[in-house]
Amino acid sequence: MTHQSLLKGYNVPEMTNSAAISVRRLAVLAGDLLVVLAAYTVAFLLRFDFEWSSYYVDVFLRTSPVVAATYMVTAYYFGLNRGMRHYASFGDILNVAKAAGAAAFLQSTVILAYTQGRFPRSILLMTPLLTLGGVAAVHAFVRYAKSFWEQRGNSVLPMRTVVIVGAGNLGELVYRQLRTEDEVNYRIVAFFDADQDKWGMRLH
Repeated sequence: MTHQSLLKGYNVPEMTNSAAISVRRLAVLAGDLLVVLAAYTVAFLLRFDFEWSSYYVDVFLRTSPVVAATYMVTAYYFGLNRGMRHYASFGDILNVAKAAGAAAFLQSTVILAYTQGRFPRSILLMTPLLTLGGVAAVHAFVRYAKSFWEQRGNSVLPMRTVVIVGAGNLGELVYRQLRTEDEVNYRIVAFFDADQDKWGMRLH
């Protein structure tokens, strides 16, 4: 039995182009690395009030590959390159925080050993915080930009009005799947649910 037969009768997008997926994952990782290096640069600029000595310029250039490499390792370990950016959520941001924190630990160990302790600790503290903020912002931007363009494309598709029975996790999953439908523009007007605590609430 093939995967195709299992999906018969369900409008589920299939990921068959492994090359396209690999390129997408590399693009996600490359974008994150740019943010990480930008965060490291900003941490240096803030620490030295935008005035670096030649010693720290040299240290920056020599340690930047360490920052990039450690983040690549932790990002791979926590599966950031496998994330579906359209569905970026709290769990995605939590994994970014884990990757940034683990990378910060590795960076501190390597950089302090390399510089024999002659390295500002404030930079090691600021870098993961700036990384978390920057990567989270980029992921959120990609998510909402993709959603915006899909909604614009859906405006020319035939429209169907839909109500969803159940406002739990499954109802939310159905809602998000319908929002990404590329053949019909589904207009979700309401959720029905027996739980009165959910009445009048909005889906995040």
